Formats: sequence, structure tokens, C-alpha cells
Amino acid sequence: MMRACALFYIIGIILLFSPAIGLSHSGSDSEKNLQKFGFDDIISIHGPWDFYWNKIYHGELLNQQDTLEKIEVQLPSYWSDYTINGLTLPGLGFGTFTKTIVLSSDKKGPIGVLIPAIDVAYRFYINGQLMASVGTVGTTEKDEVPGYMNSLVEYWPQTDTLQLLFHVSNFHHRRGGIWKEVKFGELQQVKNYFLRDHVFDFISLGVLLAFGLFYLIFSFFNKEEKSLLFLSVSFILVFIRGMCTNHFPINFVFPLSWEWMVKLEYLSTFGALLLGVWGFYFIKPIRWIKWVMQFFTGANILALIVILITKVAVFSYTLYAFYVFLVSFVLLYAIQLVIVMRRNRSVPMLYVLGAIVLVFAAFNDLMIAASDNYIFDFYILPQMFIVFVLLLSVSFFQRYASTLKIEKQLRNELTNLTIELESTVEKRTSQVIEKTQIIEEQNQLLQKDIKLKNRILSIIGHDIRSPLSFVIMGLDVVSDKNIDEGYRNSFVQKILFSVSNLALLVDNLLSWGLSQNKQLTIYPDECDLSTLINRTVMNYAGISENKKITFYQDVPSNVSAWYDENTIHIVLRNLLSNALKFTPQGGEISISLKQESDQVVVSISDSGVGISAGVKELLLSGNDVVSTEGTNREKGTGLGLILCRELITLNNGHFSLESELGTGTKVVFTLPVKSPQ
Repeated sequence: MMRACALFYIIGIILLFSPAIGLSHSGSDSEKNLQKFGFDDIISIHGPWDFYWNKIYHGELLNQQDTLEKIEVQLPSYWSDYTINGLTLPGLGFGTFTKTIVLSSDKKGPIGVLIPAIDVAYRFYINGQLMASVGTVGTTEKDEVPGYMNSLVEYWPQTDTLQLLFHVSNFHHRRGGIWKEVKFGELQQVKNYFLRDHVFDFISLGVLLAFGLFYLIFSFFNKEEKSLLFLSVSFILVFIRGMCTNHFPINFVFPLSWEWMVKLEYLSTFGALLLGVWGFYFIKPIRWIKWVMQFFTGANILALIVILITKVAVFSYTLYAFYVFLVSFVLLYAIQLVIVMRRNRSVPMLYVLGAIVLVFAAFNDLMIAASDNYIFDFYILPQMFIVFVLLLSVSFFQRYASTLKIEKQLRNELTNLTIELESTVEKRTSQVIEKTQIIEEQNQLLQKDIKLKNRILSIIGHDIRSPLSFVIMGLDVVSDKNIDEGYRNSFVQKILFSVSNLALLVDNLLSWGLSQNKQLTIYPDECDLSTLINRTVMNYAGISENKKITFYQDVPSNVSAWYDENTIHIVLRNLLSNALKFTPQGGEISISLKQESDQVVVSISDSGVGISAGVKELLLSGNDVVSTEGTNREKGTGLGLILCRELITLNNGHFSLESELGTGTKVVFTLPVKSPQ
């Protein structure tokens, strides 16, 4: 679709040129007799013309001259293309061009003659009347003043026969002559054409300058697009070249001498070619082509230096170098396109089409400059650059629209990613907060554990040392052979009690340590709980007798439960030891066992000192270790009740404690009769 639009652009521009394309009319029936000439046409006056080399003749003298002095020539052309007596004429010199035409007798009215720029000075006469002159015609370089300007001649014919005569001289350019078409027609039509041509030329240059500045400014904001910078400067240079050709509008803006105007034309031509080619190169650069282009760039710069430091008659020969540069760059660009396409890289086809248009315009202008066969009869490079600018703009806005589309997609993706990221951040933040809270809770628990363990270590350090000290002291006493036997037996009982407490303490510490690390393993089975209770009570018979404490047992035989015998034995020992420790002499301890449905219930109560509500809460919470002395100042670790509760729970039972200060304590725990499924 974009390629079709670009094609319509080109067709539209060519249609704008259509008046000029149809202007050339060559009469095949001897153009010395234009009987068929009608004022509805604008024609180009081609040959044959009579030419007198190195002669300045006026109309009244022409008929008196020897016909051998003249030659017939075709216009437009340079006289360096003419031969006299087999010799080619030089580019420098002067001469007279003349042509007689006959108008149709039924056509009356003013006529107009459009005279283009002629190298490099001329005078124009109709029937001996001077109608126009540009520069000063001279027979030597010193006498001549060069000049370029298009002239519109208005003439009211007094007769149907018109003698057209040009005096032309050239001592400043490499070659001279009437090298562009002289146009002829009805005055108003010629004026309209002349005005239309001026307006179109000026508008074209204005558009070219505007686009050149636009893309130049844009290139400063998009430095990655190097091609835009080179192409925009190339546009401006083509604009400068257009100011120095065709209608020479530079004379209306900033008048220059003829020589500097020609210098500016050549400088801008070479510069536009050089920068334009680099602009095309940077669209899809290839390294080895860059090296070749650098070589031609150096040669191009050398040509620019020659143009700056030499006269027109010398540097105008650089036009041949321009031919070489143009052909070389076209070939390089064609090779570059082929390589790019073979590498399966995308090629902006509008750029390719624009390059073809520019090459076409460049060759047309070169043929005009050489007065050779051409397609258009005026310079079209500025106009074709406008076509290229339009193609470039289409490509640019196509890419811009594509960029906007991609930007919109990226913006939507970014929005979605932002939402997703915010959600993820919120989720992660929530997780971090949650984990932070967990860490804080664990830290608090750790601090409590550290505090608890420090407390336990402190208690252990004291409570283990005291029984051991008493055992050592008791052994010293009982080893004395001189002491009373009754006193000895009393110490033996005390030693047994201390050793029993010490063994229980060690069991408690081991079990508690394993339970805290989740390493305590039990092996429950169906066991006789009655036997275990009776055996444990028997172990504490001596201690109870020593403190004159009475045991009451309500333990029926053959009551079984599902439990781990080692851990429940520790529970019973702790509970009985506590009861003995906190019951004063003469007190009572009751232990009962009964089965209720699918569980057995064990109850141990004493008539001891009891437990205050605060201590009871600490014991049941497990957050702290509370150690209190027994009625006979017995030491304890404070682990007993805590460990009992954990071990009962581990055996799928329930633990409860009832106590008030001064009324004794009652501990009840349950165990399952059968294995829980």
C-alpha cells in the first residue's frame, strides 16, 4: 500500500511537469518557414540556425557575407561540438547565430520569446532591433563580462518575416553557445508559462528548504538516525544549487558575481551528492562498502578544493569527475542493496524508489548541462528531491506510526508489568512482614528458651551439687565404724533418698532435653499400669516412713493401658517425689487408679503445703521454671510438673492440676486403654 502511494506521488509530480514536457516541438518541414505556426502553441526553436564563428555581424551585413563563412547548426548545443573545415571549434570564442522565420499571415498579435541562460554573454535582436542582453559580449576575455539570466522578450511583429539574431561570446567557461532551448509563442501564453515556471521553481525550492531544515532539526533529537542528518544537509545543498540554476533566484535574495554563483552551483552539486550518498549508506551500512566510499569521498573533497581555488574555465571540467562519482555511487548503492537483501535484512523500498528518482534527475540535469538529448528541458533535480522528500516523509511517518503502535503495546505491557510487579511487591511485602513477625515471635520464643535454659542450668548446677555433696558426706559418716548403728541406718536412708532424687533429676533432664529438640521417641504398648504404680510406690516406702507419711492406695489389680512404660514411670516418680517433698511429716498421700470407658484415670493427692495461683499458672504455662524447696528444704529443678504434662500428652493422655495454697495438691492424668487409631 505504501509503495502504491509513493508511486502516485511520483506520477503527481511528473504531471506538474507536464507543461514543460510538451513544449518541445520540432518542425520537420524546414524550420526556416513556419507557415503552420499557430499562436496556440509554445514551441522550441531548434535548428537549423546559421552560425558565424568569431564574427559579430548585424542583420544588414549578413546578406553581403560569403556563405562559406557560415555553418548550419542545431540548437541547443555548444559550439565546441561544431566543426569547420574538419576542425573542432574550441570552447572559448564568440560568434553570431541567426535564423529567419515566417509567420502565418492570418495570425496577428504580440509574440514572446523565452531566452534561457547562455554561456556566457549575449545580445538578442529581432529584425535588427536589440531586444535583450545579458552580460557584455566581447571579443576577448578582457572585454567580456559574463552573466546568467533568463529573459522574456515581448515583440509586436510589423511583418510576417522575422530575423532572429544572437551575438554570443564565451571566455570564462569551458565552452560556450546556446545550450538550452529558446521558446517562442503568443505573448500571453509565454508570459503565463514563464510565470508558472517561476512560481513552481520557487515553491519547489521553498518546500525543499523547509523539509531540509525539518529533518535537520529532527536529526538533532534522534542522533541514532545518522542517515537523516546527511540527507537533510543534502536537501539544503540541493536547495542552494537550485538557487543558482534555472531562474537564478539567488540574484533576487543575495546577488553574487557570476563566477561565485557558478562556484556555489558546483560546490552544492558535489556536496549534495557526497552527503546524499552517505545518507543512503547509513540506512543499511556495510563495512567494506564504507572503505570504498571513503576513497571516493576523498576524491570528492579534492574536487571541492579545485572548485574553490580555480576559475570557472578550469573547475568546470570537474563535471566529468562528477559523472564518475555519480555512476560509482549508484553502483555501490545497488551492490549494497543486493547484499542487504541476500542477508535477509529488510530494505526500505521507499528509499530505493527515492534513490532511483534522484539518479534519474541527476542524469537529466547532466545531459542538459552537456546540451545533449534529455527528457526534461530544464533542471529537475530540486523537484525530484521534493519527490524523494515526499517518499522519505511517507517512510518516516510510516515508521513513526509503527513506533507509536509499538510504543502503545509496550506501554500496555509496561502497565501490566507494573500492576503485576505491584501485586508481586505487595505479596512479597506481605510475606516479608509475615516472616518478620514469625522471626520476631521465634526470637521471643528463643529469648524465653534461652532464659529458661539459663534458669535450668542455674538450678541444675545447684541441685545436682547438693545431693552429691550430701551423698559424699553421708558415705563418710556411714564409713565410720564408731558411730551408732541406728544413726548409720538413718544416714543410709537419707543417702538413698538423695541418690533417688539425683537419678530422677538426671532422667528428667534427659527426657526434657529430648522433648525440647523433638527427639524423644516413645514405644507405647498395652502395659499393666497397676503393677507399675505399685512398684513405684514401693521405691518410695523408705522415704515415706522416714517422714512418717501415710500412703493410701486404691489401685485395683490387672488394670492395663496403652502407654510407653519408661515415660509413664518418670511421670509417676516425679509426682510421688513431689508429693513426698511438699507433704510435712505425719501427712497423707493418696493414689488411685480406675478405668472409665476407653481410658484409665490416675489420681495422686497429698495433704501438703499446696501451690499458689501464680506459681500454678507458671507451672502449667511452661514459660518459666519454678523451683521451690520441700518441707525439709529438699531441692528441686522445677522441671517435674512441666515434664509430666509433656510426657502425658505424648502418650495421648490428659494432665490436670488442682491446688490451693495450704490445702494440698491433686494431680490427675489419663491414658488410653487401647491404641488410638
